[in-house]
Amino acid sequence: MRAVGVDWVPARPRAGADLGEVAGLVDVQVRFVRRLMFGAGDPGPGPGDGLLERLDIPVVNRQWPSFRVGAVVRNPVFPPEWRSAACSTMLPADARRVVGRWRWWHGEVGEFNRAVPAGFKTHAPRPAAASDAWVEDFFAWVTPWLDEEYGLYVWC
Repeated sequence: MRAVGVDWVPARPRAGADLGEVAGLVDVQVRFVRRLMFGAGDPGPGPGDGLLERLDIPVVNRQWPSFRVGAVVRNPVFPPEWRSAACSTMLPADARRVVGRWRWWHGEVGEFNRAVPAGFKTHAPRPAAASDAWVEDFFAWVTPWLDEEYGLYVWC
């Protein structure tokens, strides 16, 4: 049984899948998830099973490997627009680019906040150690999947 929540699952287009079709279904799913999470009322139609049928999702110990999107969505180090955009399915190239940007930002804000006196900080303060551990665990979890050319599917 899976706890209710929103997770990322490693995924990539299946061999032979029409990449334009997959990208279109990803766009539908991204809009659906954002309306579901941040909008009011009925989120409307989602992509149905069409997207899942076109994705290769690995199975580890008889389940999909997953990681909570909250590691980024709830981390105040990241700008608000990045946190809300994190609730998205990302194809492999997009996932590598976006996760690389998150990793860079997380490191830079941490370095900035350690080096600048408190009264001069212009970025969000470094969150509590538990929050840092969560996002660092996410980076450790996602790196091998990105190296294997997987993207991230938002599963909710």
